[in-house]
Amino acid sequence: MFELIRMDLRRACRQGYLFIGMALLIGMMLLSYVLMLLVSSPENLSEMAAQGAEVVADDYAQAERMQNMSVLEYLHGMLFNGAMWLLMTAELSGVFCTEDFTHGAAKNIFSLLGNPWLYLGARAVSLFVIVAGIEGALFLFALVCKPLSIFPAWGGTVLDWLQLYGSGLLLGWAMSLCMMFVSILFRREGVTVLLGVILGCGLLVSALGQVCRALGWQPLEQWTISARSQAVGLTFVPADYAVTLAVCAGWAAVYLLGSRLVLSWRDLA
Repeated sequence: MFELIRMDLRRACRQGYLFIGMALLIGMMLLSYVLMLLVSSPENLSEMAAQGAEVVADDYAQAERMQNMSVLEYLHGMLFNGAMWLLMTAELSGVFCTEDFTHGAAKNIFSLLGNPWLYLGARAVSLFVIVAGIEGALFLFALVCKPLSIFPAWGGTVLDWLQLYGSGLLLGWAMSLCMMFVSILFRREGVTVLLGVILGCGLLVSALGQVCRALGWQPLEQWTISARSQAVGLTFVPADYAVTLAVCAGWAAVYLLGSRLVLSWRDLA
């Protein structure tokens, strides 16, 4: 099991999954920051208005809010105000896990390990480390670049920062286990990539919410990974963090058990 973890992490570094994830997040951060600089400057807005662009009072109010934004708020927006974090973890982990089957390594791994739980446990640990490393690089980059940014303050307390990182880690890891299950079930890179977009962007969760509301049911989508991602706040609230932890742990167990059943059905019968 430990040898498989070592091989997974070595493959993640050698084939660039770890560094691609870091580069994508940091690149998106830089792009969004440049755009923020452009639209948060009153001078730029005035110049745009002078050139005929429609600039209203709300635009100036938004620019002022951006100038007063803290680093913590910026990171929160990057990770959770949208689907970027879950989408990226879904795609990277999906392709990473599918390689075992597209390259034919899975059969050798199963025959050597014997117990499929060793394979699933090792892969779960590897994905946890990879997600932690990618998110850690984003946080570290933001901390290092803070003196060069327009953000006037760090924002929040140490607990607020820890809960933001912890929530991103738990949600990203749970999504990566979802994609491990998808890769074991379908074993086709194209299908995995397509489902990664659907699941990572929360399209399936949105459809579930529409169905629940149409039938008058309780909003079941609130207990999904995507919904908990949207519910992550800026401050540490123990009850909210406990719900996120419980939801991620529950789905992790579901995906691990589902993966075990698929392996028994397709590989170990």
